[in-house]
Amino acid sequence: MDISAIALQGLDQASAQLDAAAAGIASAGAASPDGANLDVVSLSEEVEALISAKTLYSADLIFGRSQHAKNGRPDPEKHD
Repeated sequence: MDISAIALQGLDQASAQLDAAAAGIASAGAASPDGANLDVVSLSEEVEALISAKTLYSADLIFGRSQHAKNGRPDPEKHD
């Protein structure tokens, strides 16, 4: 398997984790159609998931960039 594909897969997984945590936070305090409070979100767990997703995304991005450098490819973020 291509190392770059592994890094991209990791970025996708971190992005999905971030989306799930953000959706959980956004639903905090939401009410059901009958008016019952559905606030069953643990904000501390959702914030922990956000931080974890950020860390995973950063690590995968660094890994992908290092593979580009190792293979002699220029960093796509650097513009001369």
